[in-house]
Amino acid sequence: MDPRLLNRYKNKLLALKQDLLKNVQKSQNTGKETYRDDLKDLADQASDAYEKEFLFGLSDSERKLLSEVETALYKIEEGTFGRCEECGEMINNGRLEAVPYARLCLSCQSAREKRRTGF
Repeated sequence: MDPRLLNRYKNKLLALKQDLLKNVQKSQNTGKETYRDDLKDLADQASDAYEKEFLFGLSDSERKLLSEVETALYKIEEGTFGRCEECGEMINNGRLEAVPYARLCLSCQSAREKRRTGF
């Protein structure tokens, strides 16, 4: 892969990683603030519990995305970035522009989704 293009993807991934880390921290802080130890009626307690679960769930999905981004950054360092993990072919630049942490080419991703859904 062209070193300038590789550097561009690396910068995109690093910026995404920084945003995700900020969002995870913000979600965790907001979730902690949601928990209040004073007496409340049952409806308030249920509402607070739902909000807290939602915020922690959000940060969990962001943590998963962060893991994907870190894997992509590792692949850049190891020299395997941009290769499909299933077929070994290079992933299309358009796909990497849209999803710089993509692990599969479009064909393999589509085949995987078809197997998963049974269609």
